[in-house]
Amino acid sequence: RRVHAFRHNDVADLARVLERRRAPKTVVIAESLYSADGTMGPIVEILDECDRYGAVSMIDDANGFMVYGPEHRPYAREAAAIRERADFVMVSLSKAIGLEGGAIAGPASAVDAFELLSGTSMFTAAIQPPTAYTAERTIDVLAGKPEIVDDYLAHAARLRRQMHEAGTPTLPTESYMLSVPIGKDAAALQMREWFVEDGYLVPVFSYPAVSRNQALLRLFPHAGHTEEQMDGFLRTLLGYRRRLGV
Repeated sequence: RRVHAFRHNDVADLARVLERRRAPKTVVIAESLYSADGTMGPIVEILDECDRYGAVSMIDDANGFMVYGPEHRPYAREAAAIRERADFVMVSLSKAIGLEGGAIAGPASAVDAFELLSGTSMFTAAIQPPTAYTAERTIDVLAGKPEIVDDYLAHAARLRRQMHEAGTPTLPTESYMLSVPIGKDAAALQMREWFVEDGYLVPVFSYPAVSRNQALLRLFPHAGHTEEQMDGFLRTLLGYRRRLGV
C-alpha cells in the first residue's frame, strides 16, 4: 500500500496523482467540511475525478452530517454529491447528533469486512446498543423536523454577523463553524486561559492543528445560547484582543 497526497483543494493535482499512479485499486480520501476553518472542499469535482479514473471515493463528512443537505441550506450541491455518488461516507455522531462515536456507510460487503477487521470490534470498543438506538432516533428527529437545524444555522449566522459588525470577523464561510483568526499561538493560548477564568469554554486551534502562529478560535454556538450570553462572550473576546493587541 502506498499513500500519495495531493495539494489542498487542488483537483488538478489530484488528477495528476491519479494519472501517474493508474493503479488497479486506488482510494481517494477527502474531507467535506474542514474542521479548522469551516470551509467546504471541492467535493463534486473530486468525485468527478474519481469517476474519471475509476477510483474508489471515501468522504469524511464528520462535520457536515445531518447539518447540510436540503436545497435551501448552504452546500446543498456538495451534500447531494456525497449522498448520491461517494462510495464510502464516514460520519461523526459527536456533532449534530450530540453523542460519541461514528459510522461508515458503503457497500454492505465492505462494511462487514471493516467491522470484522477494525480495532473497535477487535477490542470490543464498539458503540453500545443504547447509544446506537439514541443516535438512530436523533437522526430520525432531525430528518423529520428540518426546522431544528434551520433554526440552529440561523442562530450561528446571527452570531457570525454580530462578530463581523463588532470588528472581530470570522473566516469567510457559510458554515456553522465560527473560526476566528488570532495569529500568534501564545496569544491564542493566553486567551483560552482567560476564557476559562471568565466562565467560557473556547476551543483553540494552534500548532500542530494549524500552521505555526496561524492560531484561531473555533466556535460552535450552542442552540441554547441566549442573545445575552453571546453578547457577553463577544464583549469578552473584544476585551482580550485589545489587551493582547491582536
